[in-house]
Amino acid sequence: MKEVFLCSNIRLYGDKMYNSSLELIGNGPLILLNSIMKKYNFKGNLYAKYEGFNLTGSIKDKAVITILKDLEEKSILLPNMKIVEATSGNTGISLALIGHLLGYKVIIVMPENMSLERKKLILKYQAKLILTPKEEGMAGAIKKAKYIANEENTIYFNQFYQKGNIDAHYKMTAREIDLELKGHLDTIICGIGSAGTIMGLAKYFKRGNLMPKIIGIEPASSPFISEGIKGSHKIAGIGAGFYPPILDRTLIDDIIKITDDEACLGSKILLEEEGLFCGISSGASLMAAMKFKNKENILIILPDNGYRYISD
Repeated sequence: MKEVFLCSNIRLYGDKMYNSSLELIGNGPLILLNSIMKKYNFKGNLYAKYEGFNLTGSIKDKAVITILKDLEEKSILLPNMKIVEATSGNTGISLALIGHLLGYKVIIVMPENMSLERKKLILKYQAKLILTPKEEGMAGAIKKAKYIANEENTIYFNQFYQKGNIDAHYKMTAREIDLELKGHLDTIICGIGSAGTIMGLAKYFKRGNLMPKIIGIEPASSPFISEGIKGSHKIAGIGAGFYPPILDRTLIDDIIKITDDEACLGSKILLEEEGLFCGISSGASLMAAMKFKNKENILIILPDNGYRYISD
């Protein structure tokens, strides 16, 4: 019979009454992946920061709420304005619902080859969805979103350029991790998409004496940041095919390249060994961690749940 590790190894939500569903954003669980550690002979501890418990099921909720509040405070985003954004999925889902809850009309522009679940969620959350040719990739979606942003009373959300994309993870994700682990960490592994998560983590942990290694992940078939090569891949959420404007490469110690097959295998292992149904980029994080398992205490970011990828 397989050994089962119960609730003592997972952080649960505190006992409190929430005043709004928006308060579900942040403070997701930190999980010690005991079964994987044992089966794959990890010498140190392997922790996972699971972001699937956020309001819409992904880490992007943190960036979206932070950026929207920042734009409101600066009077850039005003009542009755429309918000348009180009996205491959999770940001669009988050922006659709959070924007709706805050009273804004949201327009999401997305390549047509994204999963059916993502498209349906965006529509369910009351946003308008515009699809662009898959051959044009994210560049085509961005071009279309910028065109729409020229319309009256419309703002381009533009996550790739927003400082709030970094601030969200400096103030929330990094602090949540530090509060739990209190410096007992050698390596943090995180995929690179818009670069908000990895930059927030790097800026927080590279200060003072904390200094864990920050390891990024790129698709092996599209290592644009590390090698300048753009190609097709199936790891949704990372590998946008261009250099994210908010990325400071000097804060990243190394970049690991993971294949589509490796990422799919990693997702399968997370589900079978730990019962965590995650997206494929989470699988990429796990497979990158396998390369450091001989001596270090490692934390991987699991950016979302897997329910929006079932048809992929």
